[in-house]
Amino acid sequence: MTAPTMRRRTDPTGTLPLAALSRAERQTLSMLELDWPDSLGLMARAARHVREHDPSGASCRARTLAMVRAGIGAYRRSWEGGADDTARFAAFVDGITEAVAREKQRCVAKALSETQRRVLARRLPPERRHDVG
Repeated sequence: MTAPTMRRRTDPTGTLPLAALSRAERQTLSMLELDWPDSLGLMARAARHVREHDPSGASCRARTLAMVRAGIGAYRRSWEGGADDTARFAAFVDGITEAVAREKQRCVAKALSETQRRVLARRLPPERRHDVG
């Protein structure tokens, strides 16, 4: 994996502070987007939902950046640990969920696409599948 062969990911919504990411974080984000192409969209939708419930302004960018970094970091640790594709995605979703204030964690579930929900639901026992949104 070299930087010149990887396409730089952008946020079409402009809600994610991607310019603040380190080179290593951007590389991990590129790997994540190759594995799960709508991951950037998931983070943007989650950030938008959280902001709708808390439009506090100044600290919003810092909280969004913390969410992005938590998701990327969790994905990276999972990848380095040799987890399978679905487990890496689940780690990413857990990372962004844990970075959001407890009372706003439901916003991440609302931000999942239908495909992402189905993938995560398959990892749960049948009696817990309703937990995925």
